[in-house]
Amino acid sequence: SVNNSGGSIKKYAEIVKMNLNNDILMTKAEQMKQFKKDSLNDNHPKLRNLYKELTADLNKNPYSEEIQQIAGEITHIAKNDYEVFKNNMGDDYWYSMVQLYLLFPDWIQEVDKKYGSGASKFIGKALKIYLGDYEPRLETLYKKLTGDLSKDPLSKEIQEIVSEIVDETQKQNEALKVEVGENFWSYQADQYLSEPILIKAIDKKYGDGSSKFIGEALKYYAENNK
Repeated sequence: SVNNSGGSIKKYAEIVKMNLNNDILMTKAEQMKQFKKDSLNDNHPKLRNLYKELTADLNKNPYSEEIQQIAGEITHIAKNDYEVFKNNMGDDYWYSMVQLYLLFPDWIQEVDKKYGSGASKFIGKALKIYLGDYEPRLETLYKKLTGDLSKDPLSKEIQEIVSEIVDETQKQNEALKVEVGENFWSYQADQYLSEPILIKAIDKKYGDGSSKFIGEALKYYAENNK
């Protein structure tokens, strides 16, 4: 039983460690949530006015100078007033935020309810144009991974892309001071294989069947790189 107690202490330490790291991720999530809340409610008067102005006429061209100027001001406020968009990963988070307006049904519905049908996609498009060609390296890698779904997710070529994804994620986690447990990737794989909301969003983004493809590729990686 002496052994046991040692084991359970180690287990306890691991749980504590996981929760500590979750705090950092949670903080980022909380900060994103705050920005989302302020974008929908009227907590940040300047933001509220900018969104109103941006969505006043959804027939306008999102590329137009007028719309791009507003998109620029929103981006500027986000990066000035919200911690999550300030650090060296700030642009990655901002990119994710912009994707929300374009891809996530619940968010799109809320934004459209407030600013009119089609408003969310319009905002997303305007902000995306303002962002220019910026794309986080991880995003580029996931696109590469799902570029041809007829390939074998267990093949050497695909597994090499997965290992780049793992390295890049590791780098980000270090920047955020997050340590992920050893089961992180098999957990991720399960999410891609079985979480309906995620599957729907990923398939919409990278093509039908891509969530399953990513899941299988990650699962194989996790099992063979213990």
